[in-house]
Amino acid sequence: MRPVRLPPNVAPESVGCVLATLETAEFGRALVAFLTKWNLTDLRAWDLPDPQGILMADLPPNAPARPFGSITMSIPAGRFFQAGELDRMVADGQRARARETGVDPRYVALRHHEQYGTMLDVLHLERSILSRFPGEGRPVGVMTVMVEAIARALGLGPDRVTRIRKNIALCLSGKHESVKSLRVKT
Repeated sequence: MRPVRLPPNVAPESVGCVLATLETAEFGRALVAFLTKWNLTDLRAWDLPDPQGILMADLPPNAPARPFGSITMSIPAGRFFQAGELDRMVADGQRARARETGVDPRYVALRHHEQYGTMLDVLHLERSILSRFPGEGRPVGVMTVMVEAIARALGLGPDRVTRIRKNIALCLSGKHESVKSLRVKT
């Protein structure tokens, strides 16, 4: 609650206000310092503190401090989370932000970023290697050697690289949903 400020020409006594004593003002400062130190919003009773929850930044949509398409959270240092609770809160915040920015909420908080990164590495290495053989003049067996080279470079097995290459081909042909491991769970 914000303090009410009276206009300078109105005497506090004329509207029924009583000015705080020095002791009361000092108590108020000490209380605010205590609540701030322990991340409390208030004391419901002398022995019942009300802990501050997670704060979602409430910045105007055009604020420079609010990056487009992201969320900002402030978490008190003493806040304990149950297993998966923080993940759920972050995902909920991301979905809300996605709705605000016009992104389909199904495509928020995906857990496939590492898989996409590996696909990008494989695609980059494949294109780099095949660029050495323009046109139809590839030597026989170059694809097998290429898969083995990519596997060795990325620390994967050749079978895994082959599966990743198939998934890349499906994605590039517009059949992203047919890659089971990349499906969005709704």
